[in-house]
Amino acid sequence: MTDKNVNFIMPGDKVESKQRDSFTYQDETGNYSSVFGLARDRIIPLKSPYYPRSGDTVIGVVSHVRFSGYSIDIAGQHNGSLSSRNVLGILNFGDVVMATIDNVDGAGNIDLGRVEKIGAGRILDVSAAKIPRIIGKNNSMISLIEKASGCEILVGRNGRIWINLEGDSNLAINAIQKIEQEAHISGLTARMSEYLGVKVEEVK
Repeated sequence: MTDKNVNFIMPGDKVESKQRDSFTYQDETGNYSSVFGLARDRIIPLKSPYYPRSGDTVIGVVSHVRFSGYSIDIAGQHNGSLSSRNVLGILNFGDVVMATIDNVDGAGNIDLGRVEKIGAGRILDVSAAKIPRIIGKNNSMISLIEKASGCEILVGRNGRIWINLEGDSNLAINAIQKIEQEAHISGLTARMSEYLGVKVEEVK
């Protein structure tokens, strides 16, 4: 299924807009895309690494335990650092947590603030660029999936999604993967509503 109104853009393609963002670069000749994506009023990357920002909520995995704190794999270029002061109790290697990014400095060092250990569940990794579509406007898309599957779902801006085991986690995963594959095609909410058998009004 394709959308005739979709304009794809490749890395190195010239961008008409003068606005700079994380997905463009400039030289003396103009503004260019640094990603493969859609060209609309802004560039929407179809696949992109995670670029951490202060205030982001992420799902991470404890990768190192130190005396003063922890190193957390947040699926980015750098791990996040978590001070023991910001943890209630003790974390162990391999624990899954939801954390808020407090600060990212110029060297890419990431300080994590508020953190909560997450219980047993399934972890799904998707492109960080697709997270806004998976969440939906006012949480509409993720609410559809939760309603249909009976699962609690936590979404990290870093492209990690946690799904509990109390509902139909396979349905939830299939729905999320369908959104990831079709995020650039118009009419996504209506298709997902039909696919899941849940009306949008039922989750408002």
